[in-house]
Amino acid sequence: MLNRPLIPITLACCLGLALALTGCTNDPLAPEKPVSVRVNNLPMLEGDLYYEFWFGYPKAGTSPKDKHFDDGVRDYIAAGSFRVDASGQAIDLQGNPAQFIIPQGFQADLISDAIVTLEHENQGLGTPQRRVLAGLFSGNGSQMDAILKPSDSAAFGPKLAVDSSAWCLLQAPTSDDPADSVSGIWFVTFRNRSGGGIDTLSGLSLAPQPLNPDNPGWTYQTWLVRNAGSGSPEYVKMGRFRTLTGPDADGPGPGAGAHPERAYSRPGEDFTGTSRRALNDGTYGIVVSVEPDSVELSHPFIPLYSLNAIAAGAVTRTLILLPLATASPSMEITIER
Repeated sequence: MLNRPLIPITLACCLGLALALTGCTNDPLAPEKPVSVRVNNLPMLEGDLYYEFWFGYPKAGTSPKDKHFDDGVRDYIAAGSFRVDASGQAIDLQGNPAQFIIPQGFQADLISDAIVTLEHENQGLGTPQRRVLAGLFSGNGSQMDAILKPSDSAAFGPKLAVDSSAWCLLQAPTSDDPADSVSGIWFVTFRNRSGGGIDTLSGLSLAPQPLNPDNPGWTYQTWLVRNAGSGSPEYVKMGRFRTLTGPDADGPGPGAGAHPERAYSRPGEDFTGTSRRALNDGTYGIVVSVEPDSVELSHPFIPLYSLNAIAAGAVTRTLILLPLATASPSMEITIER
């Protein structure tokens, strides 16, 4: 359940729905108002995926039958469907610039927050399960503003990538061939024991999924990103995982060497033999991301940690620092009162 008092509004494409709801409140009939929306770093989608923009409205006896869900405290109204084009702009499902309004009959003063979810065209709208962004409204007598973010408590919450950095190891433990020595990435680090010996630890400090029990349907995934200097980057998936207590779903990967049993019991992958990649040639970067479960995208969805390039000439068993990703998605909303 979303633990906030809220109220609904709509987009231009939902004008008919909004008018149907005007009988749900005793507020005076309010004039139509524009909603200014700016999208930042939301990834492009593939296939039948799209984003849905929802506003909450106080429960008032009657609810619409379509594009609606009830969280027990308020009604949430689907306020518009959109995607993001190659320039990062919000477009409707027909490819036109998305236009957002509060239709006639809704009181802007009652709006307290909004969410953005990930939906499938061929499944229809029900209760949204994958919340990408959320945020509260604030303002003054003339204007209301909200910045929707993944870290809001109604989306993923504050557990999303709380550490400022992560670590991975350049090594291919499944192969004895010296030519493979820099052909693997493993998300581990090490700690010396006080009595002697070394412990292998996770190089990532990520909370188990789901980060928010009310927002299931997400996993982590690691990627190689090759920027060879021309054309689009090559994204190579290295495996999904929900916790840090074991390997990812791909284990050491299809490019593992003759000794897969030597792989670290943590996320990572080897690219040896006929699958060999020289990961220290200066063209490979690394991304750790949050991804929608059961959906395969060709690029990272929400990057958490991102390294532009592994240092050229790095030697085997080099520990690599991964900084927090700087391009986090958000949506800025302004409503004139």
